[in-house]
Amino acid sequence: MALGLIAIVVNGCCTRHFVVQSDPEKAMVIMGSHPNHFGLADEICGEAPVNRTITFMGKNHTCHFTALKRGYEADTVTVNRDSELTVNLRLKKTSNYTADLLDADDDMSQAKFYMLPVHVDVILHKGVGNLDKYERSDKLSHEVYDSLDMRLKNTTVPEQLQVISHDHFMDPRGWKAMSDSLKQYLLTLNTQLLPYYPVPPAIQGPALNLAKNAVNQTCQQKQADTARQILVYVWCKSIEPTTGRVIGNMAANAGSGVVQGYEMATYGHTVTVIDPGAFALDNHTLWMIFPIDMQSGRIIQIQQHNLPFAITKPKYINEFATILMNVPELINSPGKEK
Repeated sequence: MALGLIAIVVNGCCTRHFVVQSDPEKAMVIMGSHPNHFGLADEICGEAPVNRTITFMGKNHTCHFTALKRGYEADTVTVNRDSELTVNLRLKKTSNYTADLLDADDDMSQAKFYMLPVHVDVILHKGVGNLDKYERSDKLSHEVYDSLDMRLKNTTVPEQLQVISHDHFMDPRGWKAMSDSLKQYLLTLNTQLLPYYPVPPAIQGPALNLAKNAVNQTCQQKQADTARQILVYVWCKSIEPTTGRVIGNMAANAGSGVVQGYEMATYGHTVTVIDPGAFALDNHTLWMIFPIDMQSGRIIQIQQHNLPFAITKPKYINEFATILMNVPELINSPGKEK
């Protein structure tokens, strides 16, 4: 019986080596699988042509290759274990763009940057050991948002940067709601795919108009210089363990040591499996920068950075505010961590 099951498994699986090509060349290739039992994200394979080896887990298992290229409609081909080993993705030009979006210049070295109020999400890490959960704190998020806004408003900024305070919006509450929607959209974008999306991602309508009005309110009068104007949207997610998790983990960790000591004395070896990682304290801040062309709303760049602390204490709020003063330099030197 066991041998029969093994034979079925062996016969149901097979490995195939695919060459994926695109017309035009150098389209970005993404690979996904169906069914996706483990909820894995699609894999970004690189610019065509690419080679991929796939092990098919039965006749119903399929994979798909999708090609993306700026100015072209995406094309997708689905393959299975019986498909041709050369996959050709053919993209057609799209008419769903405007020249100012498609052909825009990414040079921001001489730009003037207007940093919008930083969107803050404070996440509390609760529970003990593996019995943990992450939960957003509306109260702390609001408090840090206000503290950071006040700190930035009273900070001497470099000439290339202008801080747009929460107070500069005619409808501050309206901006906070709009900022939340904007965050949801921006976080769907993939940094690697940004240059390859058929149409450049952009913000339009009320969000862009609110931001422009706040900039005008800040400047009060039109500036004489003709420098390119860039909106800067910053989102941060700050994770902090609760006091209960800190104390609970210390007690559980001490208790696990006692248990293992007893097992060693009694059996000569440990019986209970302890995962040290379960007692780790998650305490960090992920933050992202989105430079946005103020005229077209086009999202020019996406950067992600990490800090080894939560920004829930005044000391760390001040430190983060200081780091934010380097945003123009970070934007013009991608990959440089301050």
